[in-house]
Formats: sequence, C-alpha cells, structure tokens
Amino acid sequence: MRSSLVRFGLRAAVLLALPTAAVGQEEEPRQLLPITMRMDRERVETRLFMEAPVQSLDLVYEDLGSPHRNEAVAAFLKVTSALAAGDVNQAARFHLAEEFDATTGEQAAQVYIEGFKDAWPSLQVLRAWDLGAETDIVWQLDTGQDVPFRRITRIATQPARLGQDRFWLESLQPQGQSLVRSVLAASEQTLAVKNQGTQDLAAADELEHAVDHPGRPIKWHFDGLTTSFNAIAEKPTNVPQSPAAEFYHRAMLDLRSGDPARYQRHFTDYSAQKFATWAAQMPAGGYQQFVDDMVKEGRHVVFVLEASPLSLFFYQTPDGRLHQDFVVEEKLGEFRLTNFFVRGHFSSLLAEPSLFLDPILRPLFGEGPDAPPPLFPPEPPAGPTTVSAPLPGALPRSKTPTPYLGDDSNSVAATQSAAKVVASDEKATPAADRPLSTVLIAILAAIGLFLLFALFKFLRK
Repeated sequence: MRSSLVRFGLRAAVLLALPTAAVGQEEEPRQLLPITMRMDRERVETRLFMEAPVQSLDLVYEDLGSPHRNEAVAAFLKVTSALAAGDVNQAARFHLAEEFDATTGEQAAQVYIEGFKDAWPSLQVLRAWDLGAETDIVWQLDTGQDVPFRRITRIATQPARLGQDRFWLESLQPQGQSLVRSVLAASEQTLAVKNQGTQDLAAADELEHAVDHPGRPIKWHFDGLTTSFNAIAEKPTNVPQSPAAEFYHRAMLDLRSGDPARYQRHFTDYSAQKFATWAAQMPAGGYQQFVDDMVKEGRHVVFVLEASPLSLFFYQTPDGRLHQDFVVEEKLGEFRLTNFFVRGHFSSLLAEPSLFLDPILRPLFGEGPDAPPPLFPPEPPAGPTTVSAPLPGALPRSKTPTPYLGDDSNSVAATQSAAKVVASDEKATPAADRPLSTVLIAILAAIGLFLLFALFKFLRK
C-alpha cells in the first residue's frame, strides 16, 4: 500500500511539473494502425492503414484519478476512476450523449461496473489516438483469457465539454462514430493477439494512395485501382490486368450461368456453405430470377481496394449507391469470394457512407476525366441487389434470416479475447441497406448486452 502511494506521489509530481499540452495538438508522433477486417469467421490484419497522431502512455490502475498534462487522458482517468470504484452516479456525470444515441450515462456506467468489477486492478492504459474532435484512449484488462481484452474509450476534446466535465462518449448503439471506434478496437485487439505495437510511417511508403480525412488529423494509406467495367458482362471492356480482377470476372460469369453449383465453387468454405443453404431456400425459379436481375442491373465495378489479403470490389448500382464484394487471396495466386451473408465492423463502417466511402474512396473515382460513365437506371430489380450479401427479399418471407444488428466488439460485453472468440461480435447478416429504427436497435442491443454479460459472469466463476 505504501509503495503504491509513493508511486502515485512521484507520478503526480512529475506530471504536474510538465507544461500543460493543449488537446488536439499534433506534437505527438504519427503512427500507423493496420486495419482488421472480417473474413468469414476470422479477423485478418490488412494492408489498409490509419495514420494519426498518437501519444504512448504507460499508466496503470494506481494512476486512476491522477492529473495528466493531456486533458483528454486526464478526463479518461477521471471517468475510469469512478467506474473502478463502482460509483454509477459519478461516472454518469461525465457522460455525453450523441445526437442519435438513447444511451444514458447510468446505463453506460452500469455496464462497465458490472462487467469489469473484478478486473480493474489489471488495467493498462496504452496510448491515445488524436482523431480531432475526440481522443480515443486504448486500454486493456486481464479477463482470464490467453490475450488481454483491449478496448477504446472515446473522449470529446472540445474545451467546453472538458470544462463542463461532459466528455465521455459512450454509446451502446452501433451507429456513427461508434462504428469507427469498433473498427479501431478490433484492429487494436489484433495487435494484442500478435503482441505487436503500432507501425512507423515507413510501412506505408510503397502504398499507392495516401488520402487525408477531411476535417480530421487522419490519413488513410492503401493500394487501390480506379476502374470502370461490368464484371458480369460476357465480354466486358477495361477489365484490369490483375489476378484478383480476372478471378472476380470469372466468378461473375459463373453467376451469370444460372448454375448455383458453378458459382458456389468460387467461395471460401464457410461462405460456400452459407450460399448453398441460401440457394436451397429459394422458391421455384427464384434463383434464376435473382441471376436475371443481376445481369440486367450489371456489376459496374468502379474501384478495387487492395487491402491484402483482401480485395474489396466496389460496384455502383443505378441509384448511385456503392456496394462491395470481398475477395481473399487464400494462397499465392489463389482467390476466393468470401463474407457471404457475413458482416464485420468494417462492412458496417462502409454502410454509413459519410464515415469512409464518401470522404476517402469516392473522390478517387467520382470526379475527373477517369470517372466511370453515368449509369442509366433500369427498372428496379425485384430480387437482391448484392451478391455477397443478398437482401432478404430474395428469400421466402418465412425463411428470411433475421437481420443481425451487430454487436460492438468494443462493448464491455465482449470480454472474450479475439484469440478465443472470432464470431461473437461480428455475425452473419443480410445487407443493411434498409436500416431499422433507432429504438429497435437500442432495445435489441440492450438485450444482447444483458445476455453477453450473463455469459461473461458465468465464465469467470
């Protein structure tokens, strides 16, 4: 006890002696975070990188409540101190609800307090990502698994919010910036599994694109190919001379054939099983109608995001919306379609265009002399509008899979490590082109959290 007090006193003295740093300053070094994506039931680290200012931290449980020269970190220590002490009211005072969010401070605090009440002494605070209007604090706990459970706490950095002690951006609903947080948390968890840290900027030197995120101190690094071809046409023009694009065209030709077995062979094992189940549930003539609709609509690929080992083929439908198919290079030169009726956090991020598609990708192909020709809308198709994740309308109503609203892998409920559980937080789902109401999302998210907490408490006995 005495050593802890001495350690606390020394840390406080050092921190108070340091000059105060304004929130959002870019004096901190910039680092790369490799983005993790879903591949069937696995998570894979890709060659898509987020670059942002990051401050390395070396804080532990005994530092809770202590001062810190970074105001966002000091705010994090405040709210986490209240959570570790089990003080719902104190923690709730710091909560800042977002516009779309129905989460209350009391609800958020109770989730943390019940979920981690015995694990707080193992707290390690690793780093703080400066994302502009917020700072994302990365921390982890020992929950009895092989790998520490890592999560991210979002802290609003506006001076008014910090001055009013209303800075804790905690949402139980998978929308808006909480989707970005989920992607970053899953990526950080992959680093924990691999026992690795962030990467230096030199790791992205050979990548083709470095795109600034408007209004944020963030840059995205990736390889990609701007194109314009109808992948499902028998003899399309302008097919890129890349092995992944050539494979994708062959797969689309087998879709065009109308033989589900020919198309199924192009999927990874897990996705192939899901495709076979889906095709078998089609009513008489339903699969051929689906194929006819796809051929009529076309598969107008406008961009290929090359995030090895995954390639994301973005295609534009006549209404101007973007969708994507996932292709994985399982072995050198061997490609498969993947993620059939499967949705991960990055897919959820793409489903809200304002978060990544519109500011980062669309400018690469949506303007200028190389933009694809305009697409003239045909009659609206009666069936699905995407191959990797067909819409529920393609199935008989009684057999339509229930849409999965998506857990937040960064939620307190998901306390199993990514090394042990690969599908509890990102599950199979139809395309979420038709969002459910916010109220329904909140109700189902709360039910999911309750069930996952019950499982967590059982596992810890």
